[in-house]
Amino acid sequence: MDFIEKNLLKKNKLSQISTLSLTVISSFLFISFGVLVRYCIDNKQELSSYEGVVVFCSLFIAIRILMPISYALTERIVHEYCIKSESELRTEIYSNINSVYAEDMDSVNKSELFSVYETAMGSIGTYVRTIWSETLPVVFQTLFIIASVWWYLGSTIALEFLSVVLIYVIFIIKLTEKRFSLMRNVAMSRKKINGLLHGLGSVHLSSKIYSSGLRSQATMRHAVINYDNSQRSVRDEFFRFGFFTTLLSSFGSVIVLVSAGIAFNTGAITFGSLIMLATFLFQVFLPLNRIGVLWRNINRCRIDFRILNDALSPLRKHINADKADMSSQCGNFPDQLYIMLNDVYKNKDGKTVFSGLSGDIQFDSGKPVLLLGENGTGKTSLVRLLSLIDRPDKGTIIFSPDITSAGSDGTTPPGVSVVTQSFSLLNASLRDNLIFFLGEFDEKKFAVISKRIFFPYELDFSVGEGGRNLSGGELQKLNIITAFLKSSQLLIMDEPTSALDHESTRVLIEMIKEYLLTGHVLIVSHDPGLQAAFPDSVKYEVKKDALIHLTGIKQKAG
Repeated sequence: MDFIEKNLLKKNKLSQISTLSLTVISSFLFISFGVLVRYCIDNKQELSSYEGVVVFCSLFIAIRILMPISYALTERIVHEYCIKSESELRTEIYSNINSVYAEDMDSVNKSELFSVYETAMGSIGTYVRTIWSETLPVVFQTLFIIASVWWYLGSTIALEFLSVVLIYVIFIIKLTEKRFSLMRNVAMSRKKINGLLHGLGSVHLSSKIYSSGLRSQATMRHAVINYDNSQRSVRDEFFRFGFFTTLLSSFGSVIVLVSAGIAFNTGAITFGSLIMLATFLFQVFLPLNRIGVLWRNINRCRIDFRILNDALSPLRKHINADKADMSSQCGNFPDQLYIMLNDVYKNKDGKTVFSGLSGDIQFDSGKPVLLLGENGTGKTSLVRLLSLIDRPDKGTIIFSPDITSAGSDGTTPPGVSVVTQSFSLLNASLRDNLIFFLGEFDEKKFAVISKRIFFPYELDFSVGEGGRNLSGGELQKLNIITAFLKSSQLLIMDEPTSALDHESTRVLIEMIKEYLLTGHVLIVSHDPGLQAAFPDSVKYEVKKDALIHLTGIKQKAG
């Protein structure tokens, strides 16, 4: 039993108890008509009067009213149970997904993961309804029927009745499994037709050029014939299902009725009990026909839950930090800042990025740090490690003084702002995106920075999905604006001028110089103009096992 199933059974105990109680009541009402018929037949004298007829009709009306009411109340409680369970689990499991390390999330197919998540969430309601609203009533109704048979007709007939029911249920499950495999073939055939239709549509012009119309029709006709045959297989299986279940239920009914008839002839049971038994035999088999489908639904939901669990289990998770409560924990600006890397190892996509990287990165007031090196040497990977988005496979990274104490491993702490090479946005307005990333922000400051760096849009502008309504340069400018709006002590920038024009780059250099008056800056850049703008910067070359201080001091791996 996996996480989702355990949570569904552990939580919402009140809903479960209420549903169970109402199911017991409705099951009692379900068999009460048969018991009432038995009493009327065996006590004709008492019910032949006007008062007796009134009592019988009143009881019948009461059963007729109370049964649907109990079913309606059960449905209401189960529906609320579904809503509450799905809401709680959606939030809880998304929190789990949200705590996955960025590098682990980058390694999986996100569309596939979220599709698996949505499928599992959709199965929650099906699972709850199938168990509590459909399976439980069938089980209790059957148990109440067998208990009534035991009470009025004796243990022998009750055991025969139970045996017939169990054999029938097993037979139903087996037939349903076969039927579902055929229905899967129908779905696959339909999917193939859909794929073929798109394929043929994509080559429509080419088929005209090469006169392939007849071959196109023949290809589609062949797919349609396969689809028709798969549907006929399902039709035949449904017929066999109905035929064999009718035979089995009739044969089982004959066995039970023969035993009851013998008992009636010997005086062991009354005629009313025999009629009641016939009523129960008529009632019990129709609901049991759904047992196979219900069993299949439960297993399908459990498979959906297991697939999601298997998809999430290998992904490493970190503790989510509440950034809204951490904004005031940035502390005072330290004149000097050290970052110590101790024997850092990092593999990514099966390749070694760092193997024993050790060294100190020293920040001095008013001077940025430049990380240099050829493409593929791990500069961006080091930026992700320094911003705590990723974590080393081995080794430690220590800040002194510790401006990251309020953050958590896996998320950038409040004392650090980061400008990455890529920046994705929600399909919403600029304001909504900035609120999402920053919480509260200074709209006047946004207007000032936007005007300064030539970002043309107001806060109400809709950026589109992923920021598609913005150009590459505009997206990078918004990335920079967002980083500068965040109150921080360390600004880390990875290729911040790659999509900027000359004038915007000039303005960014001015903004960095102003930031250096109150904070520290670390820049990764191949832009010679940006490097030349800071002649007094502290420069390091990034290697797999060392940081080389470009004044000539080499810091070896530990």
